Amino acid sequence: MPSLSQAHVALGEITPVGSTSTIGAIHNVDPGLPNFTAAIRYYSSATGTPTVPGAGTVTITAKGLASDQYTSIANGALDATDVTNYVTWKHHCTEVVATPADITGATHYQLVVIQED
Repeated sequence: MPSLSQAHVALGEITPVGSTSTIGAIHNVDPGLPNFTAAIRYYSSATGTPTVPGAGTVTITAKGLASDQYTSIANGALDATDVTNYVTWKHHCTEVVATPADITGATHYQLVVIQED
C-alpha cells in the first residue's frame, strides 16, 4: 500500500509590510525535503485581520542547502492583489525569504511555507 505524504507547514511571524520575513529551521523548514510551496497571507492589522491588498508585490527567495546561496525563485514576484498566488521550488532549502514592495491596503503579512515528504 503506498504511503501518503505528510505536509509540513511553516508559518512566519505576522510582519509589517515594510519588513522582510524569513522562515528557517526554527519555524519548521526541513532542509531534508526536496521542494516547497510558498504563499503570503495579508492583514489589515497586527492582530491578524485578513484583507486583500490594493497593490504591490512580494518577492520570494530561498537559500539552497547545497549552495548556501540565496536564489530568487523564477516566478517569485507575487502580485499582492491576487491572494491565491503561490510559488514552488524543487530544491532542498534551509530558509525562505519574503520581501514586500509597494503594498497598499494591508499593514501586515505572513509568509507560509508548505513542504511534503
